[in-house]
Amino acid sequence: MQIFNYFLGLVLVGVIGFVMFEKVLVIKLVGDSQNSKPNQITTLYDTAPKPISKAIKEPIKKTVKKKFKVVIVSGHVADRRKASKQDGRGAKSAGGVYEYRFNDNISSWFKQKKYQLENVEYQVILATQNVSLKERVNFTNKILKPDLYIEIHHDSALLRDIKRAKREGADGKMWRLISGFSMHVSSQNRFYKENLKFAKILSNQFLNKNFKPNLYHSTTNRFPLIDKKRGIYNRIKPYGLYILYHLKNPTVLLECATIINSKDEKMVNSPQNQIKMVNAINNAIKIYIKTKK
Repeated sequence: MQIFNYFLGLVLVGVIGFVMFEKVLVIKLVGDSQNSKPNQITTLYDTAPKPISKAIKEPIKKTVKKKFKVVIVSGHVADRRKASKQDGRGAKSAGGVYEYRFNDNISSWFKQKKYQLENVEYQVILATQNVSLKERVNFTNKILKPDLYIEIHHDSALLRDIKRAKREGADGKMWRLISGFSMHVSSQNRFYKENLKFAKILSNQFLNKNFKPNLYHSTTNRFPLIDKKRGIYNRIKPYGLYILYHLKNPTVLLECATIINSKDEKMVNSPQNQIKMVNAINNAIKIYIKTKK
């Protein structure tokens, strides 16, 4: 019996010792809760179980900020054989250059990191990629799903008015009218209010860069001029635009300049002026994003 008691005592001492050891370990790992000091972790052995304690905080999960998605598209295609019969190369400039080249000259700047806003995700589709009109609309709606769609174009005029302008000469009244930028939206689009809001912001930025609005189309009685100061037109049937009817996000079509006018053509061929336009577009995107917060 004495031997049994002796061994029982040894077992009790061992248990008490182990419990004391665990308490010391917990204090060293997480700090004594009664003498609350910042815990300086000292691991006594690698396999020590982590104590359950309020002193151990769960790591903070960082939420990734969602980027504002913008699709920049060059209107028209370089080779309709690779797109569709409904697609073309666009208007011809005074110098005989097809519009799609001018469109790509502007859009391609947005492929450079230098001309991308920090919290904006850009998707750029160039005319030389030969994506048909219907394909890019379907791709935008089903895959890209952007917050904003901007299609880049360059303008022209009716043949009768071009002939008249040529008769008047380079400094005639008609050429002064057939020049400048314009914005195109549609009241038949479900995002009309947002489209118009962005169009106004974008036009203001072009005006700030000393570009002038094109008021020529208001004289042709084809589509209404809804903002004379900013050169914004409402494209409704029968002069509507496919993208403004079918895209499921805020959309603006921008005519950067009127390339049938030789002065506009020369102006928009300047890299310096192209960058001014790119900066104007980015400034407008930045302002528009702020309106969404």
